[in-house]
Amino acid sequence: MAREHWESMKKLFNFAFGDSPAGPRRHAAPSAASPRNRGAGQSPRTPEQVGSATGEPPPRGSFSLALGELVTGRYRITRVIGCGGMGEVYEAQDEFLKEAIALKTLRVDLARDEGIVRRFQREIQLARKVTHPNICRVFETGRHESVRSDISEPFFTMELLIGETLSERIRREGRLSRAEAFPIAVQIAEGLQAAHEAGIVHADFKSGNVLLVPGTHGERAVITDFGLARIDPATVPADETRTTSAMGHVVGTVSVASDIYSLGIVLFEMATGKLPFEGRHVIKAAVQRVSGEGISARSLVPNLDSRWDAAIARCLQKEPERRFASAGDLADWFREGTWRMSPRYWTRREWIRIGAVTGIPVVAAGGYWVWFRKPYHAQPVALGWYQKGVAALHSMTYEAARRAFERAVEAEPGFALAHASLARAYEELDYSELANESMLRAMTAAQESRLSSEDARKLRALEFLVSHDYVRAKPLFQQFEDSASPGEKPAEALESGWLAEKGDDTKGAEAAYRRALKLNPGYAAAKLRLGFILGRRRQVPAALKAFQEAEDLYSASSDYEGVTETLLQKVNLLNRSSRSAEAMPLIQKALVASSTVGSPYKQIRLQLLQSVTARNLGDTKQAGALARQAIDAAITERMDNLATAGLMDLGNAFLKDGDLSSAEPIFRKALDVARRGKVRRLEARALASLASLCEQQHRPEEAKQFIDLATPFFRQAGYRREFIQAMAILGGVYQQEAKYDEGIQVLQETLASAIQLDDNKLTESLIRQRLGDCLRGQGAWPAALEQFELIQGSSAKFACTQLYWRLGRSQDAARRLSEVQQALKKSPDQTMLSKLRVLQAEMAYAKGHWAEALQALPPAGSGGEKAEPSADLIRALVTIRTRRSQGADLVNGEIQRLDQAGRQHEAAWARLSAAEAFVAVGNRGPALSLAAEALGFFEPRRIWEAVWRGHVVSALASQEAAEAEAHRTKARDALAQLKILWPSDMNNYLGRPDIKPLFDGIRI
Repeated sequence: MAREHWESMKKLFNFAFGDSPAGPRRHAAPSAASPRNRGAGQSPRTPEQVGSATGEPPPRGSFSLALGELVTGRYRITRVIGCGGMGEVYEAQDEFLKEAIALKTLRVDLARDEGIVRRFQREIQLARKVTHPNICRVFETGRHESVRSDISEPFFTMELLIGETLSERIRREGRLSRAEAFPIAVQIAEGLQAAHEAGIVHADFKSGNVLLVPGTHGERAVITDFGLARIDPATVPADETRTTSAMGHVVGTVSVASDIYSLGIVLFEMATGKLPFEGRHVIKAAVQRVSGEGISARSLVPNLDSRWDAAIARCLQKEPERRFASAGDLADWFREGTWRMSPRYWTRREWIRIGAVTGIPVVAAGGYWVWFRKPYHAQPVALGWYQKGVAALHSMTYEAARRAFERAVEAEPGFALAHASLARAYEELDYSELANESMLRAMTAAQESRLSSEDARKLRALEFLVSHDYVRAKPLFQQFEDSASPGEKPAEALESGWLAEKGDDTKGAEAAYRRALKLNPGYAAAKLRLGFILGRRRQVPAALKAFQEAEDLYSASSDYEGVTETLLQKVNLLNRSSRSAEAMPLIQKALVASSTVGSPYKQIRLQLLQSVTARNLGDTKQAGALARQAIDAAITERMDNLATAGLMDLGNAFLKDGDLSSAEPIFRKALDVARRGKVRRLEARALASLASLCEQQHRPEEAKQFIDLATPFFRQAGYRREFIQAMAILGGVYQQEAKYDEGIQVLQETLASAIQLDDNKLTESLIRQRLGDCLRGQGAWPAALEQFELIQGSSAKFACTQLYWRLGRSQDAARRLSEVQQALKKSPDQTMLSKLRVLQAEMAYAKGHWAEALQALPPAGSGGEKAEPSADLIRALVTIRTRRSQGADLVNGEIQRLDQAGRQHEAAWARLSAAEAFVAVGNRGPALSLAAEALGFFEPRRIWEAVWRGHVVSALASQEAAEAEAHRTKARDALAQLKILWPSDMNNYLGRPDIKPLFDGIRI
């Protein structure tokens, strides 16, 4: 067993670094000096043997990471897998997820070469662009301070795959059978298609870069080693053409065609056990490759399946435009062949031969052949349950759909479309793992059936939908709608709208639902979905009207499941629209309707909604009791998705009220329930909520850990909105850690995606708010101001007021201040009122109006301690300026409080402000030490506005003339940088009453 495990590790080592165990492939023609061509097929080596085995000098006679070493506090190294041309691969234990992963790090002797580091980082970036089950997944990237290295080493983690390469399989077993080869061909073509759609050309595709991983539902083919991959110069989808005027050829198609050609070679190898160009005569082989002659696989395997042989011939065409247009087309070619397979596939000629031998008439054999090839049709009982399930899906009653589809597959286990639709219902209920299992059963059932071409396309569309590949699903859904009969067209239009809704295209969804209703005005499901999408678009009156019409239609047909769902969605909308008083009677009505159906699922959902409504109406005691009752019922019924959702709602209610200590254990319980039930989406949401809570409590390290666990799921599963919201939290975490550059980069990259979401700019505003906060922290005040000006709401207006005043633009500050005051009169917010009073106190303090500053401050405990600067800091500064003895103690106490709370920026700001106050009253000692401490924070981060002020204070407090002049020089340099950053705001800024004396200090 130990040897078998080590052999598996060796295979992982080989695919991670592109060192194929079969050695260099002739069609790839790598250089003999290439590091990727060394050490292939050899056993794993000890660290001391690495140099001689690879031809490279060993880094230090040992690997850079030690067994048991903890990387970034999360990944514990458990086994050395090996060392390749550029890096080292280890098996590691993820201490958070409690699972094994593979970790790749750059070799230490190469990590000092910036060019190699950039190449390594490029490999990571390319790999992370592609998320697909048939591509080796990359999870996390980072840098690590190794115990054996004096530099920070880049690394990334990826899934740990145990299996053998396709080249090893062929070498061991020879040519593959059709039943073995076709599913592998589909999977690797799908993987290449995913890479091409991400703009990536593999450029080194071969059988040695395909790993066959055993699983409970058969083998998974995984494409590995994107180390030589490149960005497609056309950066277009595989089936799109783009011509350059200079070259006059289709660049994107040619780039993709190179991978298609390589795939053809792999298909030939699978069919024959040999390479197409491995003749003894090198010249002859070269002529064959250039001319395209002599590459028929049937020359070696005369009875090769015609579909397989045709695919090979087409892939290996000399002219790129004659090959398959995309890897996806090739996957469809083999998938259709796979669906037509049977456990024992006989050709028509074989049936005729059998008839001749046994005396069965050829006509009878031909008739049996027609029957044997007859497309699959479900039995009436299973078909009836299937149709009920589809109707329930359309009416958003997903639990009812689940029950119906489960009855359908129970009645007929080979019903592929029922399995796929069950996967769709599971996905809507957030049971992602069950959805994947059902889809695998659907594909298995399809392989054992003879689906019609229409059913095959439907299965294909459902596969895309469940895997969140909405881009590739769209043309299929459009085709279904266009070709549907008049009676089927409304339902197909609804499906198109559902797909658009999933892709956050609310305008497209609304248009599709209206198309359905134009064809069938009495289509209740379309009315319901139209109401839902109008509510999402904040068209509340129109949404409520659509819900009412849907309810009437469902009632007329005695569809109480539909009535209940419509009322439930209507209550949701009323709660979101601050109309909870109207919602409560509707919940009672819905509870009566659901009792007719007898659905515990609906009853629990309504109880949870009742809890939310009661909380919105101020009855927190009843809200808590209802929520706990519903959650307990869900746990008893093993409805982990509902239990988790209820716990999330309860935790968010505490979070909204600012009761963070009560929210945290609830979120942690939600996480436990979600993990137990494998409700992956809600598990990720619980992690994101815990991250948000930790961020609000200024616990950035814990927040980042939760975000790092949540984001891979959101990214890979295609949940764009949740991923963007997680990135907003990460941006806030970076701000708290004073890592402003990282925060700005994350938020700027996320902003473009947020703008595309059609949610009335809510998500966009969230990202802009966080981006503005990071820019303000970095000292890029004008750039921060630009972001805040694009956001609605009193919080953004307050940030604009503060920045306008700090930039010395007093008239703009007064205008925004008036707007904030007017908004607070209409909708009082005690925390915002307190922050506003602190800002007014700061303005008075800057003018030297000490008494006015104290008078403006809010009373203790009213929220002023959350402002920047805090109310307590201004009190301490006024005490220093009025030369009272307790000033030093007050300011030290405030600095200590901020330090303990982990509020680094605010603490540094307090030190700088106190240093300015001390130097103004002639107290040089504390001024000099506090300024030095403040500069220790601001200077490394290049926050020039604070840096120049800190050096001016240091100059004024210094006893030595040379030391003072050195500080003045640094102050002038920092001010010059600030002028570059603020080209149009410097004059106003330098005219501020508190800044002008400091500016004069430079010129002394």
